[in-house]
Amino acid sequence: MPTSHPDASARPRRRPPLSGVRVLDFTWVWAGPFATQLLADLGAEVIKVESVRRTDNTRLGRLPDGTPKGLNRNAGHNQLNRGKLSINCDLSSPRGKEVALRLATVCDVAVENFAPRVLPHLGLGYERLAELNSGLIMLSMSGLGATGPLRDTILYGNSQLAIAGMGSLLGYPGGPPENIAFAHGDPVNSYHAFYAILAALWGRARTGLGQHIELSQLEGLLATMAEGVLEYTMNHREPVRSGNDHPIMAPHNVYHGRDNGSWLSIAVSTDSEWDALCSAMNQPKWTRKAAFDGQLARWEHREELDGHIAAWVRGRDVHELAKLLQRHGVPASAMETVRELVADEHLKARDFFVEIDHPETGSRGAIGTPFRLSSAALPPHRHAPLFGEHTETIMGDLLGYSAAEIAELREVGALR
Repeated sequence: MPTSHPDASARPRRRPPLSGVRVLDFTWVWAGPFATQLLADLGAEVIKVESVRRTDNTRLGRLPDGTPKGLNRNAGHNQLNRGKLSINCDLSSPRGKEVALRLATVCDVAVENFAPRVLPHLGLGYERLAELNSGLIMLSMSGLGATGPLRDTILYGNSQLAIAGMGSLLGYPGGPPENIAFAHGDPVNSYHAFYAILAALWGRARTGLGQHIELSQLEGLLATMAEGVLEYTMNHREPVRSGNDHPIMAPHNVYHGRDNGSWLSIAVSTDSEWDALCSAMNQPKWTRKAAFDGQLARWEHREELDGHIAAWVRGRDVHELAKLLQRHGVPASAMETVRELVADEHLKARDFFVEIDHPETGSRGAIGTPFRLSSAALPPHRHAPLFGEHTETIMGDLLGYSAAEIAELREVGALR
């Protein structure tokens, strides 16, 4: 069972906190779908709007060799859209737009991550939706925001890091700027969106009023880069690329171990941690040099210090060294691979990875919910919806369309 509060067993378990909240999900790719996935994890009913004309590109991603092609098999889609419902609705069709407007009247939240011009051009902007549902909370998370001269700029992960200046901070001294290997800004902004929606729901519970939340993904990423900005605004210095260096901590680096591709991360911030590291290394003579006496001295001589530690780590098993250093109170860890993380005993004990049954791919492992609630049971993880899986149910049971009306909408292409 997942780890919970020690007194959880003595407390009544309530429904998930977002039970009864319905979300209209216009999002695609990563940032938007992850935000709405978090809402679904807390019990919200999330309705994903998609069509063959605008298929979420996570459905189109590369599949493992030998896997039959299809819109329901990609791992990214099945992770980001688990627990949601899917309706096929062509928003470019007048009749499809009518369906979307009708959905807005029965939803509490709408989320979209298009360029600012897209939904208003379709007649589905916040002003129009709010005319039909004054209590609606709508979150729009475009790349650079709804105002400003660059409002219509189109960005994906690597260009987002570039325009936010993060790429210029990453890399080694004297080397070129580097990007992170994945779209770091997407999950960062997913959590910004998640938080903002929860705050707006809390506000609506007190006032009864909906609102439009406008989130710039550029600004969301910049909000996590305060140190670099302050270095320039306060010290009038452009931050420089520094690899694994830290402004005050030494040692602060990764060191190659015995096995190919194995690395050990060590970060020491205090004299007591340094003493613990020396003890773990059996007090070699070089640790008593004046150059390493005190935090500032160690930082000033960090290159020499790294050489000594690299020689100590080389030829040793990094996982065993990490255990040794942790026993002595040194912040250290082996650099884990994904394969190692999936088999990690600590994460297994916390039930972080979950198995989700899927009608096309069978049972597959997935990343679980990163939080537990002591007083509420979170809903079990359901597989991501098959393409348009819930169209009939949503159209009939939720919106009240008859079977004949649904058939007509399919015939004119509004539902496809």
